[in-house]
Amino acid sequence: MTRNSPLLPRDDEGDQINLPPDKSILAKTYDTTISADTQVALNSSTRLVEISAITQGILFKNKTASGGTAVSTTNFDGFVASGSTRHYVVPEGITHMSFIEQAASATLIVIEY
Repeated sequence: MTRNSPLLPRDDEGDQINLPPDKSILAKTYDTTISADTQVALNSSTRLVEISAITQGILFKNKTASGGTAVSTTNFDGFVASGSTRHYVVPEGITHMSFIEQAASATLIVIEY
């Protein structure tokens, strides 16, 4: 009998995604100079991102193209607390993610699956 965890992310079909995913890393970003609206272009095959906030909390916004409305403390899709890692399913049509630090000197790690 398969047991599904309500805590694990699900893909577009509602199927549970195991962590770490059963597929290779597509891209990695390590940035110690994150500032206002730091943007990451996602690999076209990315379906899940692992976001780690090392020194300060990080807010992010999903985007369907480069540029557009900047991520801010009043305009964001998610938050990763300092010293933690979160996993997010990338919504259909999202090609970029923008990040901003909660406070100065944030370190960001993004792993794409």
